[in-house]
Amino acid sequence: MLPIQLSIKNFLSYREAAPVLMLEDIHVACLCGPNGNGKSALLDAITWALWGRARGQRTDQLLHHGQNEMVVELVFDISGNRYRASRRYSKARSTPQSSLELYMQNSDSSYTPITGDSITVTQSMIIRILNMDYDTFINSAFLVQGRADAFTMASPTQRKEVLTKVLGLGLYDRLEDRAKAHARDRQSQLATFSSLGLRLESQVANHSEKKITLSNIKTKIIEVNQSEADLLSKLYAANSQIVELEQLQASKQDKEDSIKRFHLRQNESEAELNSVELQIKTHTEILSQSESIVKGYTELQTTRNAYHSVNATAQKVLALQVELRPLEKIINEARVNLEAEVSSNNRILQQELRPKIESLPFLESELKAITIKIEKLNKQLIDLSELHQQNNELFKDIESLKQQNSHLSTEGNATKEKLHLLDHSHSSKTSCPLCETLLTEDGIEKLRKIYQNTIESQRAIYLEKESLIKSKESTFLEFEQEYNTSYASLTNSVRNTERTRGELQSQINDVNNSVEIYDALRSKITESENALINKNYALEEQTKLEALQARIEALNFNPNLISFYESKIAQLLQWEQPHEKLNLANLQLDEDIKLQDSLKARLVDTQNDLAKAKEELKVIDEKSQVLPSLLSQKARIEADLQNIQFTKTRLLNEEGSVSQELREIEQAQLELKKLEYDRKEIATEASIYSELALSFGKGGVQALLIEAAIPRLEDEANELLHRMSDGKMSVKLETQRQRKSASINSDVAETLEIIVADELGTRSYEMFSGGERFRVDFAIRIALSKLLAWRSGAPLPTLFIDEGFGTQDAEGRDKIIDVLKAIEDRFERIIVITHLDAIKEAFPVRIEVSRTVNGSTFAVT
Repeated sequence: MLPIQLSIKNFLSYREAAPVLMLEDIHVACLCGPNGNGKSALLDAITWALWGRARGQRTDQLLHHGQNEMVVELVFDISGNRYRASRRYSKARSTPQSSLELYMQNSDSSYTPITGDSITVTQSMIIRILNMDYDTFINSAFLVQGRADAFTMASPTQRKEVLTKVLGLGLYDRLEDRAKAHARDRQSQLATFSSLGLRLESQVANHSEKKITLSNIKTKIIEVNQSEADLLSKLYAANSQIVELEQLQASKQDKEDSIKRFHLRQNESEAELNSVELQIKTHTEILSQSESIVKGYTELQTTRNAYHSVNATAQKVLALQVELRPLEKIINEARVNLEAEVSSNNRILQQELRPKIESLPFLESELKAITIKIEKLNKQLIDLSELHQQNNELFKDIESLKQQNSHLSTEGNATKEKLHLLDHSHSSKTSCPLCETLLTEDGIEKLRKIYQNTIESQRAIYLEKESLIKSKESTFLEFEQEYNTSYASLTNSVRNTERTRGELQSQINDVNNSVEIYDALRSKITESENALINKNYALEEQTKLEALQARIEALNFNPNLISFYESKIAQLLQWEQPHEKLNLANLQLDEDIKLQDSLKARLVDTQNDLAKAKEELKVIDEKSQVLPSLLSQKARIEADLQNIQFTKTRLLNEEGSVSQELREIEQAQLELKKLEYDRKEIATEASIYSELALSFGKGGVQALLIEAAIPRLEDEANELLHRMSDGKMSVKLETQRQRKSASINSDVAETLEIIVADELGTRSYEMFSGGERFRVDFAIRIALSKLLAWRSGAPLPTLFIDEGFGTQDAEGRDKIIDVLKAIEDRFERIIVITHLDAIKEAFPVRIEVSRTVNGSTFAVT
C-alpha cells in the first residue's frame, strides 16, 4: 500500500483547518516535532482510515475534544490501481453514527464508488485489496510507537501466528477447515450408511417367513370364496320371493290409494250435483222477476248518461279554474311585494334615516368643539418647540464652554511643560522657552512664578467654567426630559383628537347622504302606495284573469246537479246485480240441466269402481301373510354373508400387505448391494480428506513454508543487525524445541523462539540493554516487511517507522540512519517519526508538526 494523500478533520490533536498531507512526490521523509504535537496521529489516521483502529484507542477517544464529528480520507495506490477510503464518525445524535466509503479511480481521474452494503462488507473489501489486516500491518510495514518489540516480546505461539499472517498461510487454514468439514461430512455419511445397512439387513432376514405366510393366506381366501358363493345363491332365492311379495304389497298400497280416490271422487260428484241443482233453482227464481228488474236497470242507465253530461261541463270549468290559479298567484304576489316594499321603506325611513338626520346638529357641535381643541393643542406644540429651541441654545453654550475649557487645558499643559523645562534645567545658562533669551537665576525664578500664577489662574477659570457646565447640563437634561415627555403626550393627544375629528366628519357626511336618500325613498313610497290603491300591478295577468272568468260564466255550470245525479244513481244501483244474474240465468239454465244429468251418471260409475277395488284388496292381504318369515330368513343369510366378506377383506388386506413387504424386501436387497458400494467410496473420500487436513494444517504445508521462510527472515534481520552493531550481534529463530516431559528425543513442540547472540555469547532477549533490544526489534521488523513483500510476490512500497531512537547512543543512531539509507532503494516511501534533532537533520525532506491554538498542523520542508 502506497499512501498518496491524507486529509484529516477533528482527528486526535487535529482540527478542521488541518492541511492536506501530500505524499506522492516524497521518497524518504522525517516526520518531526516536539512530543505530543501530533506526529504519531498522522500515522494513526492512516490505520484508522483503512482498518478503523489506532494504537488500541476506542473510536470516541480519537475524536478531538469538544467536537462532534471526525473524518479521515486516504488516497492510496496498490497493484497499479488508485483507491480512496473515507471513514467518518459522528456523535451529533443521541446514538453515535459511523460510515466507511471506498472508491476506485477511473482512467479519467474520476472515482467510482465500490462501497459495500455495510461497514463490515466494505472493511472486508479493503483487507482483501491490501492483502493484510491491522495486526499484520503493525507487525511488518508499520513500526508503531511503543510496539517495536511487539513481535519479539510476544509469546512463541503469537509470533508464529504473526508470521503465519505475513506469509499468507491463512489460505491453508481455510483449506484445512474445508478438508476437515468434508471429512466430517463423509464420516457422518458413513454413520448414516451403517444405520441404514443394519435396517436393510434386518428387513431382508424375514424373506422366507413372509413367503410361507403369503401361501397360507391364499389357501384361506379360496375357502372363503366358496362359502361366499353358497350364501349369495341362498340370498338370491329369498330375494326373489321377497321382491314378488313386496310388489304385491306395493299394489296393495295402490289399491288402498284407489279406494281413497274413489271415495273422494264420489263425495266430489255428490257435492257438485248438489251445487248444480241449487244453481238451477236460483236461475228459475230470477227469471220469475225479469219484468221489474229490466225496468229498474233501464232507469239507472238513463240517470248515468245525464250524470256524465253534467260531469263533462264540470271538467271544463275545472280546467279554466286551473288556468286561473297561477294568474291569481302572480297578481297576489305583485300586490304583496308592493306592500312589503312600502313597509320596508317606511321602516328604513323611521328606524335608520330619521335618527341619523336628527343627530346632525349634535355632530356639527361636536366637530366644532374638536376643531377648537386641536387648535389649542397645536398652539401648545408651537410653544413647546420654542422652549426647546431655547434649550438648544443652552446646549450650544455648554459646548462653547467645553471648548473654552479644552483650550484652557491645552494652555495649562503647555505652561506646565515650560515650568517642567525650567525645573529640570541644570545649566547655568538657561534660555527662555519662548524667546530663547539667556536667563539668569533671578530671571528663572521670576519666570517660574509667572508660570505658576498663570497655571493657578487657568485652573481657577477652568474649575469655574466646569461648575457652570455641570449646572447648565443639569438644566439642559432636566428640560430635555420634560420636553420629551410633554412632546410625546401632546403629539399623542393631537393624533387621537384628529382621529376623533375625522370620525365626526365621516358621520356628518354620512348624515348628509342620508338626507338625499330620505327624500328619494319618500317619493318612492308615495308611488308604491298609489299603485296599490289603483291596482296598477300585474296588468297583463289581470286582463287574462277577467277573460277566463267570463268563459266560466258562459258555461252556466250548476254544481248541485252532480250531487243530485250521484244520489239518484246510488238509489238505482240495487238493480245492477239482479240484472247481471238475470242475464246469467238466460244463458246457463239449459247447460246446468244437462250438467245435472251427466253428474248423476258419473256418480253411479264411481260407486261401482269402489266396490271392485275393495274386493281386490282383500285378496292381497291374504297372500302377504308369509312375508315376515321370508324377511327374517334373508336377514340371517345377510349376517352370515357379511361375516364371510369381512373375513375375505381382512385376508385380502393381509395378502396385499405381505406382498408389499416381499417387494420391499427384494428392493432392500438391491439397496443393500448399492449401499455397500457407496460406503466403500465414501470411506475412501473420508480418508483422503483427513490426509488433506493434516497436510494443510500447522504441521503440514504451513510448517514447511515457515521453515522455508525462517532462513530468509534470519538473513534479512542479521544483515541489518550486523550493520547496526558492527557485526557483533545476530539472531537465530528456532521453530521446534524439546518438550520438558519428553521421554524420547523425537518428542518436540512447535514454537518460534528468538535467540540473540553477541561477542559475549548467547543470552535471553531481556538481558540486553534497551538500545540493543531496539536494534534487534528494528532489524526483525524490517525483515518481516521484506518477507511480506517476498511472500506476496509484489514489492512492499511503504515503510512507516514511528519509534523513538532515544535508547540509542550517538553511534547506534548513526548506524540506524546508515541502515535506513541502505534500504531506501528497496521501498518507494519511508516515513520516520522522531523528535531528535540529530535524527531529523539526516533527512532531506521533513514534515514538521507543531501545535497551535486551533489544533495541530504541519508543513513539508
